[in-house]
Amino acid sequence: MTVGEPDAGLFAVPSHYEHVSYSEQLVRAAQAAGRQPPQAELAALEQQDILWKRHRIQDLSTAGKTPRRPLQERKQSSGDASRFPLPERE
Repeated sequence: MTVGEPDAGLFAVPSHYEHVSYSEQLVRAAQAAGRQPPQAELAALEQQDILWKRHRIQDLSTAGKTPRRPLQERKQSSGDASRFPLPERE
Protein backbone atom coordinates (compact mmCIF):
# COMPACT_ATOMS: atom_id res chain seq x y z
CA MET A 1 0.00 0.00 0.00
CA THR A 2 1.32 3.42 -0.96
CA VAL A 3 1.43 6.18 1.64
CA GLY A 4 -1.54 8.51 1.20
CA GLU A 5 -3.55 6.02 -0.84
CA PRO A 6 -6.97 5.34 0.71
CA ASP A 7 -7.97 1.79 1.50
CA ALA A 8 -10.55 0.89 -1.16
CA GLY A 9 -12.39 -1.37 1.29
CA LEU A 10 -13.24 1.59 3.50
CA PHE A 11 -14.92 3.44 0.64
CA ALA A 12 -16.75 0.55 -1.01
CA VAL A 13 -20.52 0.95 -1.32
CA PRO A 14 -22.31 -2.07 0.22
CA SER A 15 -23.75 -4.42 -2.39
CA HIS A 16 -27.28 -4.17 -0.93
CA TYR A 17 -27.28 -0.35 -1.03
CA GLU A 18 -29.49 1.24 -3.65
CA HIS A 19 -30.21 4.85 -4.47
CA VAL A 20 -33.98 4.77 -4.04
CA SER A 21 -36.31 7.07 -2.14
CA TYR A 22 -38.05 6.17 1.10
CA SER A 23 -41.42 5.63 -0.58
CA GLU A 24 -39.80 3.43 -3.23
CA GLN A 25 -38.25 1.32 -0.45
CA LEU A 26 -41.72 0.96 1.13
CA VAL A 27 -43.28 -0.02 -2.21
CA ARG A 28 -40.58 -2.63 -2.86
CA ALA A 29 -40.93 -4.10 0.63
CA ALA A 30 -44.71 -4.32 0.26
CA GLN A 31 -44.41 -5.97 -3.16
CA ALA A 32 -41.90 -8.47 -1.78
CA ALA A 33 -44.43 -9.32 0.95
CA GLY A 34 -47.16 -9.70 -1.67
CA ARG A 35 -49.37 -6.77 -0.66
CA GLN A 36 -50.12 -3.20 -1.65
CA PRO A 37 -48.22 -0.35 0.06
CA PRO A 38 -50.37 1.64 2.53
CA GLN A 39 -51.36 4.98 1.00
CA ALA A 40 -51.22 6.79 4.35
CA GLU A 41 -47.56 5.81 4.81
CA LEU A 42 -46.72 6.80 1.23
CA ALA A 43 -48.27 10.22 1.84
CA ALA A 44 -46.32 10.58 5.09
CA LEU A 45 -43.05 9.83 3.28
CA GLU A 46 -43.66 12.47 0.61
CA GLN A 47 -41.74 15.24 2.44
CA GLN A 48 -38.82 12.91 3.16
CA ASP A 49 -38.73 11.95 -0.52
CA ILE A 50 -38.47 15.61 -1.50
CA LEU A 51 -35.47 16.04 0.82
CA TRP A 52 -33.94 12.79 -0.41
CA LYS A 53 -34.19 13.91 -4.04
CA ARG A 54 -32.62 17.25 -3.19
CA HIS A 55 -29.66 15.82 -1.26
CA ARG A 56 -28.93 12.46 -2.85
CA ILE A 57 -25.53 11.76 -4.30
CA GLN A 58 -25.90 10.17 -7.70
CA ASP A 59 -22.24 9.59 -8.41
CA LEU A 60 -20.18 8.61 -5.38
CA SER A 61 -16.95 9.48 -7.19
CA THR A 62 -17.88 13.16 -6.90
CA ALA A 63 -18.92 13.03 -3.25
CA GLY A 64 -17.66 16.04 -1.37
CA LYS A 65 -16.65 17.95 -4.48
CA THR A 66 -18.47 21.17 -5.23
CA PRO A 67 -19.28 21.99 -8.84
CA ARG A 68 -17.23 24.82 -10.27
CA ARG A 69 -18.76 27.79 -12.02
CA PRO A 70 -17.09 29.02 -15.20
CA LEU A 71 -14.50 31.74 -14.58
CA GLN A 72 -16.45 34.38 -16.54
CA GLU A 73 -19.55 33.81 -14.44
CA ARG A 74 -17.54 34.11 -11.20
CA LYS A 75 -15.94 37.38 -12.30
CA GLN A 76 -19.29 38.88 -13.23
CA SER A 77 -20.99 37.86 -10.01
CA SER A 78 -18.19 38.92 -7.67
CA GLY A 79 -16.98 42.17 -9.21
CA ASP A 80 -20.13 43.66 -10.66
CA ALA A 81 -20.33 47.10 -9.03
CA SER A 82 -23.47 48.05 -10.95
CA ARG A 83 -25.49 45.65 -8.81
CA PHE A 84 -24.76 47.73 -5.72
CA PRO A 85 -24.60 51.38 -6.74
CA LEU A 86 -23.14 53.83 -4.26
CA PRO A 87 -25.27 56.78 -3.18
CA GLU A 88 -24.45 59.96 -5.05
CA ARG A 89 -22.71 62.73 -3.12
CA GLU A 90 -23.65 66.34 -3.47
